[in-house]
Amino acid sequence: MAARPDLVVLDVELPDLSGREVCRRLKAAPETATVPILMLSGVFVDPSDRSQALEDGSDAYLTKPVTVRELVATARALLRTVRAERRSREYQTAEAALRRRVAQSKFMLDVARGSSGLVRGVVGWTDLASPGAPARIAELAADPLLKGLRPMLQDIDDTNWILLPAVQPAL
Repeated sequence: MAARPDLVVLDVELPDLSGREVCRRLKAAPETATVPILMLSGVFVDPSDRSQALEDGSDAYLTKPVTVRELVATARALLRTVRAERRSREYQTAEAALRRRVAQSKFMLDVARGSSGLVRGVVGWTDLASPGAPARIAELAADPLLKGLRPMLQDIDDTNWILLPAVQPAL
C-alpha cells in the first residue's frame, strides 16, 4: 500500500473476496490495523450480519440504501474517534517520558543524599509546558539538594516557547 488511508469504506459483497475477509486482513496487518473500516451492505442487513462484521473488525456498519448525510456523518465520527485515540496515545507517550525524567531527577537526588557530601547538588529535568509542572517543580524544589531545573527542549520547535501561556504557571 503506497499511502495509508484515513478511512476504508468497504462493501461486504465483493466479486472475488468477501468484504469481511478484506476487513480481517486489513485489521491483521500492522500498517493498516488502526485504519477505521466502515462496512456497507444492501444484502446482509440482519442484526447478526452487522454483529459479525463488527466482530470481524469493522468499526461501523451501514445498510443500503444509505443517505449521503448518514454516510458522511458516520465517516466523520470514525475519523474523530481515530484522532482522539491518536491524541490519547501521544499524551500517554509524553506523560511516560515525563515520568521517566522526573524519576531520573529523584534518583539523582537520592544519589546525592547517599554520596556523603561528594555530590552537593542536582540539576533536574522537567517539562515546563506540562499541566502538572508547577506541582512537580514544587515537589522537586522541596529538596535542598535540587539546585535547578533544565527544561526539556528536545522536541520544542518554537523558539518563543518560554512565552507560551502553558509555560507561565511553571515559571
